[in-house]
Amino acid sequence: MEINHLKPTFHPSPSHPFPQKTTPPFSQLRVVSKPALQDFFIDTCGEDSVKLTLPECMSVWGGVVPQVRVELYSVNAGSWKEIPFPKEIPYVDLINLFRCVFVDSGVFYFQGKKEIMSFDLHNEVFAMYQYPDSGERMSDVLDFDGSIAVIMKSGKMGSVLSLWTFDDIGGNFSWTKKFNIDPDLKIDYVHLYLGDGLFLAQDYGVGYFFYNDKKKENKKLVSSEKVR
Repeated sequence: MEINHLKPTFHPSPSHPFPQKTTPPFSQLRVVSKPALQDFFIDTCGEDSVKLTLPECMSVWGGVVPQVRVELYSVNAGSWKEIPFPKEIPYVDLINLFRCVFVDSGVFYFQGKKEIMSFDLHNEVFAMYQYPDSGERMSDVLDFDGSIAVIMKSGKMGSVLSLWTFDDIGGNFSWTKKFNIDPDLKIDYVHLYLGDGLFLAQDYGVGYFFYNDKKKENKKLVSSEKVR
């Protein structure tokens, strides 16, 4: 899938094969199915091609923090590099780690069950952030015009759906409410933001559909394939 300039280009079959180390070679645009490890490949517009390998689930058992091993492979350097995982992050539940957004600033954002984990590709630093404290999350982590975003359900009977973006304001990261979504529209979950106000959403009783927030229109997606 090609993404416009200054954003990463994902390749189903990387032109630069990665040497096998702790995991099999990355071969598809999705998480490689194997026990306990997750891989992400990204080509940062010709500057470098990298492969990030990290555990599928990191958590605390019996008060002991397990050893977390994270590795980064650079095509330019031609070598693997172990990245230290901060001990001050005491609990990480990343069962849904297959969802990852990479933004222009060079940061990976990984969707966790209760929080988001970020990895700055330039500084090689991990951080953890909570989702907005404003109700129930009703979307995957979205790439919304260069920022990551989520849709939250709040209000009486969960009748209000709002889009929140995660922004860096003077070095301080915070969630900002951008707008509410049409309250008359039946949305159970939002899977993707496709740009120009267009979302791929789901009504569990009907199926998948496209919702255009600018035009306030929706169109049913007719497909037998499951959205991933």
